Amino acid sequence: MSPKSEGDPSELVNAKTVSLEELTPLIEALNKIDNAYSGCRAYSVIELYKNQSEPDLKTVYSYDGSKPPKEVYSFFLIRNKKLSDFAKAQLEESLMNRYGSKRLPRRSRSAVVKIFLQRGSCYVDYERDMLRFSVLTETQSNYFFQNSFLRRKQYYNKFPSKHEYVIDMSTNRLVEYNILFSKPLSVEKLNGDFLDVFAYNSKFAYADSDFPISAENQVYFKHPSELGKAKEQDGGTIIVTRTDMRKVKCYDDLLNVKMGELEVLGFEPK
Repeated sequence: MSPKSEGDPSELVNAKTVSLEELTPLIEALNKIDNAYSGCRAYSVIELYKNQSEPDLKTVYSYDGSKPPKEVYSFFLIRNKKLSDFAKAQLEESLMNRYGSKRLPRRSRSAVVKIFLQRGSCYVDYERDMLRFSVLTETQSNYFFQNSFLRRKQYYNKFPSKHEYVIDMSTNRLVEYNILFSKPLSVEKLNGDFLDVFAYNSKFAYADSDFPISAENQVYFKHPSELGKAKEQDGGTIIVTRTDMRKVKCYDDLLNVKMGELEVLGFEPK
């Protein structure tokens, strides 16, 4: 499945509000994935940025929360280039400096849905063995990108948006999450150029447990218009794929210190 483009996220008054009982499968599925993601993880990552005007850029690395601070990341490529010894030393120093620092915990996904519904509404579609919950909200939110192609910062959305949660009814697991913006979210590339985000898609794959074995995030861009004329129709996509995902014992469990994982494409409200 991909983000549905039908309908304007700003048309909140036309949405059908579901009952609290109908929301139960959604809340249960979100709590499942939140519980699975608690603690430390290990995974392999491929980031790919594709557009019409530049060569494809790729970043490849692995993460392991059970290793000592300066060894948690192993980079193989950063934007098509191998990491130099100097850059590797800088990274290790940065990781050591960050070790033990505390970050505010991310809100649970179910809590975010409830916040959305305070200024919005929800309807549900049945698609064979899938439930698609569409939450239309006027809630203003900050979104955070952290990958090797965009500047690491928070981006503020003050316009209505549509959030889609797709639940597999046979397993009651979240398999897809989409965001559609009524007005584009402007984000900055590392070279200083800006792109407009109009949609985001995240997919999860499972094996025998509630912990995903892989996750794929995809962000869809368009270039902003200049003097009423589009510079380019397609700004491209960023695809971040995490595979071989597994839970591991945190390196510093005994001291109850969590250094915090790098969320490659953490695209959720803070």
